[in-house]
Amino acid sequence: MRRRALIVGLLALLVGAAVILLPTVIHEEPPPVEPVAKPAKKRATGGGTSASRPRKPRAKACLTPDVGGLDGGDELGAVRVGVGLSRTQIDAAFQPRLDYLAACRPDDGEDHSGHVTFEIQVGCDGLIAAVEVADDSLYEPAMIACLKDRLTYVGFPAHDRPEGVIFEYPLIFH
Repeated sequence: MRRRALIVGLLALLVGAAVILLPTVIHEEPPPVEPVAKPAKKRATGGGTSASRPRKPRAKACLTPDVGGLDGGDELGAVRVGVGLSRTQIDAAFQPRLDYLAACRPDDGEDHSGHVTFEIQVGCDGLIAAVEVADDSLYEPAMIACLKDRLTYVGFPAHDRPEGVIFEYPLIFH
């Protein structure tokens, strides 16, 4: 019986540690995503008709961080820990927009292979607040400008970090 209580106590301790360490896991770099470019006759700077352009996402109400403490109560001195966005939420937000992003690749018969990694800040309202190029092997300013513009069409779930969540997201073009 004591052994069982000890095992249960250790499991509770591990779960508690996982909850505390979870926010640091969120800043890991997601695996590379390779958009599949469909043959299209669109210019690198936007292209397409207004009907082909998706709507920009709307701001959502920010979530409130959970109050944590040893007792989990709302006592003075309790620490608010925001969870932010999970890798699954980030990947799910990008998935429906990968073809839209891939259309930034010019369809001129030239080789436009390479990668670009963006550092993206998502506000607690689910909207992209900032996009910067962290790494780029494309060296194509028009294509990068198109990608940065189209990234603003990616909507995320609201989260509980008022300062936003910052992560890197790579796009690879073959």
